[in-house]
Amino acid sequence: FVFAHQPWRGTSYGDWTLAPLKGNDHAVRGFVLSLVNVTDRTHREQLSEALTRLDDIIHSTLETDSVMESVLIGAAEAAGCEAAAILTRDASAWRVAYASGGLAGFVGRTLKETPVLARVVATRQPVVVDDATSDKGMRTSVEEFGIKNYLELPLMMGGEIVGALGFHYLTEPVPFSGPVVDFGTRLAASLSLALANNDLWKSEVAAREKAAAELHLSDSLLRAAGSLARWDDLGKLLGSLTDVLLESIG
Repeated sequence: FVFAHQPWRGTSYGDWTLAPLKGNDHAVRGFVLSLVNVTDRTHREQLSEALTRLDDIIHSTLETDSVMESVLIGAAEAAGCEAAAILTRDASAWRVAYASGGLAGFVGRTLKETPVLARVVATRQPVVVDDATSDKGMRTSVEEFGIKNYLELPLMMGGEIVGALGFHYLTEPVPFSGPVVDFGTRLAASLSLALANNDLWKSEVAAREKAAAELHLSDSLLRAAGSLARWDDLGKLLGSLTDVLLESIG
């Protein structure tokens, strides 16, 4: 069953059987319709398949910045919500690092710690707020970002919370199902690993660039020393040294 005018409510699934009712003469007198709600099971299967696809994207590159937008779009679509976002955390504030849907315009925005984020930090567990509009403590988030509910999950690195993955509805507060919470938890773990690998990769690239720069500078100094030995004319010597130094600094 699909809510045509409320697509954010998702799709309900059922398995049905139709069994005949027969009389003593074995003639069919009627039918018994049995309908079993399999929405939860179907959603779990669909979300598991979506997680596999997203994992393939996440771990296809060490440069996670290049795939985060597509991951969030796919994650929000799989969860059936209207927006998803990744926040990064430092000592004093949170920043919207990546976002999809109606929150994409807030990328780069710095935030103070909200009650939801404070609970994520305190518990290190997923935090679900099915209706933020009825919580006075979240009035600022509702008014500023249009967020109607929260599924916020911690992103961990080295035992520390370095960010959060959030799923949101913006039209009206729709409760998050158990399968969606499980999906978000598993995706957050995968993203945490990817971010840790990305951090190591960036550190390695920076170390290589530093080593290359030091080698280039060393070579420039050796050539400068050679110039000192070759030139007996001060003007030519200074000109040669200038050329070497300009080349070494790019």
